[in-house]
Amino acid sequence: MSEPLLHRLRAERDDLRGQAQLLARIVHVLEIGNSKLKESNADLEQQVADHASVPDLTRRRRQLRPLCTTFEQRIRML
Repeated sequence: MSEPLLHRLRAERDDLRGQAQLLARIVHVLEIGNSKLKESNADLEQQVADHASVPDLTRRRRQLRPLCTTFEQRIRML
């Protein structure tokens, strides 16, 4: 091979090697971010499950006794 061609091929190889290393770093950062998102999602799902298992006492209505309308019903309550 001629010297200029060999020089150009080596330069291209070095450039591709640098790009591959950069891509490997990007993939690594994305994997870390994905792992953190999965952990956050699991935490949020647990919070939702915990919240769903606790009864909301503010929404429960008291059951009131019906009002007595007749004299006989009033006597039975005594």
